[in-house]
Amino acid sequence: MQKTPTGSIALFWSQPVHGDRPVVVFIHGALRSAGVLAHWADILKDVADTVLLDLPGHGHSHSLTPATVETMAASVHEAICAALSDRHVLLVGESLGGLVALAVGGKAGEGPIRGILAADPPLTTAKLWHVAANFRSASSRTPDNTFLNSLSHEVFGVSGDATYERIYYPLIGNLRVPTIIATGDVPLFPPRTLNGVACVFDEVDQFVVEHLYPGRARIHLVQNCGHLLLVDAEDQCRELIATWLLHQASWEMGLTGLVR
Repeated sequence: MQKTPTGSIALFWSQPVHGDRPVVVFIHGALRSAGVLAHWADILKDVADTVLLDLPGHGHSHSLTPATVETMAASVHEAICAALSDRHVLLVGESLGGLVALAVGGKAGEGPIRGILAADPPLTTAKLWHVAANFRSASSRTPDNTFLNSLSHEVFGVSGDATYERIYYPLIGNLRVPTIIATGDVPLFPPRTLNGVACVFDEVDQFVVEHLYPGRARIHLVQNCGHLLLVDAEDQCRELIATWLLHQASWEMGLTGLVR
């Protein structure tokens, strides 16, 4: 456990983290825990050390309120800077974890975090019909869960039967480290029953990132994949991570052409 001003964050090392190898820190999505990404330690064992992280209020990490993207990002950033101060870190997050990673990317620069890979982050929320349904179901099972209710309302705008818009595009403008946003091609609409999960980063989000924040983040499309990229598109995501590790110095100099 790594103590922070707002509570302890659970970090799980794939092996003793020391030396000069790069470190890839993984952040899971909402209502999940670090264990869902444990397989990445084996996938990356030849190229990097791996650290898994439980978001505040998830797994073994302490809860915090209000549970906003900003408060969670601050806690995560503190934990990583304290635990990995002498390393070069690529922060990889999926879904809510990707959104938190983008917020951390606005705090990074001089510290250990040198890059962000956000896998299908939800940059606007009112359209996320399947996310709202999941939170309402979870809240109905534990109606007195203060953290869950705060997370649902503050991050995703879901409160009872009402849904409010939360817009996170400014996080892109605040980025201070090289960033990739990866997404799949399973469309969000129309609402329907799927074997997997529809993507939350859609064509509107892509347009906004590319045209309102040119050069701040690079978008990578993974074909034949839905929302859970780090689980369902391991090979493609490993290639993105390996490319970043290989070209880290070039990324930091602002060179282009690393993402197809």
